[in-house]
Amino acid sequence: MLGLKARPGKVRELRGIVLVRLEGSNGMGVNNSMIITDGIHLTSTENEEELHAFAGKIGLKREWFQCHSDHLKRRRPHYDLTTRSAVNRALIAGAKRVTGSYLLRNSWWAEK
Repeated sequence: MLGLKARPGKVRELRGIVLVRLEGSNGMGVNNSMIITDGIHLTSTENEEELHAFAGKIGLKREWFQCHSDHLKRRRPHYDLTTRSAVNRALIAGAKRVTGSYLLRNSWWAEK
């Protein structure tokens, strides 16, 4: 990996390539948990604590967290990414861009 190491949660850049190491990753880019976004919503595949930690790192306030139920009384905890800047910060910090249906199927709160 070009000999560069990023501390957990830190972002390094080399010649336009962004290198990200998420907390809990093994340094090889292999990590079962992910922060995911469909470009509007931000959530985690692992747990709520991971989501709050990531959101704080990209400047989202805890009071912006949403944990309301849909019409079927299912909780879908997430943060809204309301600006292009927020989406870019999330992606640069390591969030994976996914489709809305992927987000609904793979978030930690999804019914499996």
